[in-house]
Order: sequence, then structure tokens, then C-alpha cells
Amino acid sequence: MMVAVGAETAPAIKDFTGAAISFFNNHRVPAALLAASSIKDAFVLQGRGSKLPEDDARAWRLVRYAYLLLMITSFGMEMSVIYMSTHVVVQLEAGNFNSKGTSLIDMLIREYEYEYCSVRSQFITGMLTFLMAQGLRVRYSLRRYADLANCAMFCLFSAATGMLSYNNAHTVTFGGYPGLMKRWAQLTADFYGRRIDLRHPMALMTVAMTLAGGFCVCRGCVLWVSHGNFWAPFSNEVKGGAVGSSPSGPAVVDIP
Repeated sequence: MMVAVGAETAPAIKDFTGAAISFFNNHRVPAALLAASSIKDAFVLQGRGSKLPEDDARAWRLVRYAYLLLMITSFGMEMSVIYMSTHVVVQLEAGNFNSKGTSLIDMLIREYEYEYCSVRSQFITGMLTFLMAQGLRVRYSLRRYADLANCAMFCLFSAATGMLSYNNAHTVTFGGYPGLMKRWAQLTADFYGRRIDLRHPMALMTVAMTLAGGFCVCRGCVLWVSHGNFWAPFSNEVKGGAVGSSPSGPAVVDIP
């Protein structure tokens, strides 16, 4: 008995406008919750009220500042997700694009690759930095009980690394988180590189502020390593001499 084998069916072409709007809305809502939580609790470890005598140790200061920086990073990333998602939804509703494709991801990468990469990369990064910050927070809050604090901290760290591992194992595009971040960086550089002129002052200011931020990070790291205190050049509260100098060497700064 002969059985005829038909040709393989080609993927169906569909309109993905509604699915694309849902995609960005599904990122925007949790991003808003994360952003609110991040900015609300970003400065909880910076006050003087609940400090223990040993909290002036350099290691605990580093924990407090790392927590703050991670929370602010999470806030900035998730706010960018909210803005980008909202803006893309408006563009999608305008209909000035080819909304048809074999899959939603295929259509988004073809029509809105920069926006897709920005939302995905920043949403994931914001979640990871938020989890890492909470790990540092629980370590600091339970610092009198080292084993319990370390257990809770490493559980949160493992949640972050587990999320990243799952994302890389089931990646849809760009080969996992590193590839996604690399592609986002490339698209961002291309986006602003084509707009650095006097006709686009906001793009010029964005690049300038990004470079200034990178310079400050590098300068701060060098000062931390060379002088043993990251904040020495920026503080007026000095014990034993003027800012930046003391009779016996670099100034010791009282950091809140």
C-alpha cells in the first residue's frame, strides 16, 4: 500500500499586534511593582538610628553602600522598562509597522529589536539586582546571627543565579542573558551614535552623562583601592586633619 507524503506545511503568517501589546504590558506591570519597592526601601540601611557599635567597620559600610547601589540600579532599570513599554504600546496602536509574522518574537525582532532587547535585558537585570540587594539586606539585618544571616543571604543569591541559569537554558533569542546584554549594548550604541549632534541635544546629554558616570565609577574604585576609603574626596567629616591628608597618612573619614 502506497502512502503519499505531502509537502511540509509552511508556518502560518499571523497578525501579532494584540500579542505584542500584551507582551509589553506583561513586562510593564511587574516592573512598576519592582520600581516602587526598590525606591521605597533603597535608603533603609543608611540611617543612624539602628546602628550597632561595630557598624563603622569598613566591611559593613561596604554592605550598606552596595545595597543602596543595587536598589538604585534596580529602580533605574525598571523605570526604563516602564517608559519603553508604554512608548512601544503607543507605537503598536498607531499601526505604522508590519504586524505580520510567523511568531511574535520574529515580528518584534524585525520591527522593534531595540525596544525588545531593552525591555527584556533591563527587566531581567532589575530583578537580579533587586534579589542581590535583598540578600545583602538580610545579611546586614541579621549580622548578630552570622549563620542564619549567611543562610538567608545565600538562599536569595541562589534564587538570583537560578533564575539566570533557567533563562540561559531556555533562551529564545541571542543565546541567553550575556548575548541579550551584548545585543542591547550594540543597539544602544548604534541608536545614540547616529544621534550625537546638535540637532539631538538629549541624545548628546545622555551620552555625556553616561561617560561621566563611568568616569566617576572608575575614579571611585581607584581611590578605594589606593587610599582605603571610597568617600574620602567627597566628605568634610575628617578625623585627625584636613580632607585628603593627615599627619600619619591618608585621612580617615567618618562615614554615616
